[in-house]
Amino acid sequence: MNFKERLEQLKAARKASLIDEATFQRAKQTLFTELKTGVVVSAEQEPTQHKAISPPRQAQSATELDHSVVPADEQMDMNFQERLDQLKSAYQLGLMDEKTFRQSKQTLFTELKTGIVQVETPAETPQTDFPTHSVEIPIQYTRASKRGTSLLLGLLFIGVIASGIYGWRLRNPVPVHAPPPAVETTPMADVLPDAQAYQKSPQQVQALQQQAAQRFGLPIIFQDPLKDGSRGPKLVIIPAGKFLMGAPVTEGGDVDERLHSVTIERTFAISQYPVTFQDYERFAQAQDLPIPDEQGWGRGQRPVINITWQQAHAYAEWLSGQSEQRYRLPTEAEWEYAARAGTTTPFHFGTTINTGQANYAGHFVYQGGQQGVYRRQTFPVGQFAVNAWGLADVHGNVWNWTCSVYDQEYSGAEQRCADDNEIKPMAVRGGSWSNEPKDLRSASRFSLNPDLQLNVVGFRVVREIDPLRGRFLTQR
Repeated sequence: MNFKERLEQLKAARKASLIDEATFQRAKQTLFTELKTGVVVSAEQEPTQHKAISPPRQAQSATELDHSVVPADEQMDMNFQERLDQLKSAYQLGLMDEKTFRQSKQTLFTELKTGIVQVETPAETPQTDFPTHSVEIPIQYTRASKRGTSLLLGLLFIGVIASGIYGWRLRNPVPVHAPPPAVETTPMADVLPDAQAYQKSPQQVQALQQQAAQRFGLPIIFQDPLKDGSRGPKLVIIPAGKFLMGAPVTEGGDVDERLHSVTIERTFAISQYPVTFQDYERFAQAQDLPIPDEQGWGRGQRPVINITWQQAHAYAEWLSGQSEQRYRLPTEAEWEYAARAGTTTPFHFGTTINTGQANYAGHFVYQGGQQGVYRRQTFPVGQFAVNAWGLADVHGNVWNWTCSVYDQEYSGAEQRCADDNEIKPMAVRGGSWSNEPKDLRSASRFSLNPDLQLNVVGFRVVREIDPLRGRFLTQR
């Protein structure tokens, strides 16, 4: 596994509260040290750091792996970030045009993914890897004796890069008066013009919602009758519109939260709360399926947990058959649009958060907030203030599965549902009872394999609004 994949796994584990902040920082530092030295030492030299959550249905332990020494040739992305920074600097200084910059960056990413780099390497050694479903993360330590050699190699590498840029500059002179390209034109630009235009007051949001409900002949909040005589989960009308997805760097988020404008083209309805045990149990009993483990915390109106993506998808399909409407999981864009309810702040209620507003690890604070209670378990839904649309628990309690494949670059996957045959990491949103507050922001996101069952993950459902059928098949 290359450096980037291992770093992403560490970030995902931290976001899911499978490791604490101190363990994450130590593991990340170790990973960067390995990148510089090219040496990984057996995890048996030091104790193993256990994750905070160990659901019984997760896969094999990391202790079953062979943590043998990994040779330097398997660190194929050594100095990748330095090389990428060099390319960006050369482009911004006008030392290369945009076409050359993009070609060079693509080559660099190809080397990172394929591992094909023209370097001298020692004899091949079997590669070790972190398991997808591991409940432990080994902390590894490098040999100090390699530091001098790695420093020399690093200096030589930087010298080669600098010489290459200088040579290219001599062969491709830039006119003295040519201005450097504007940073705002790069794909990862963090600031969009007229950002305030995306912000709406609660009164504006509710007026749009009322208009959409009247247009489709539906109440703002409603439930579909099911064939078994019960009713589906409470649904809230969300009107079509445009919003600013992602977050600026000032929110303290990750690089996968790039700001970009998204248009939600169709009105839809989304469950007011995460799907509860009470809702899910009707489906499980009808389909003769086991009831998920509630960790001893209780069922009823608590959000259902320990649910795979496939199980959440199957529940939505069952609702479709029972209601003769189209139910599914929300896209990642629909989820954030619904959670924001016209806001551009980190949370729908403002710039900071406290444990009277959401269920999370209250001993952490965010941007001037105060410490609060850490409940250490899920909380019954609907106990905190709703956003302007009328949705509850969009921040904390449980992460929500979406129907979108996770795409770090935000290249369009966030606006569509994955095909049924796409078995890839899926995007999850919202934060959970065990996360620190920065992970509860509207823009916060990370990925999980669809077959994982965790006690921090639940889901919501979306009901598509059919203008020809909705008013006739829905009772108020």
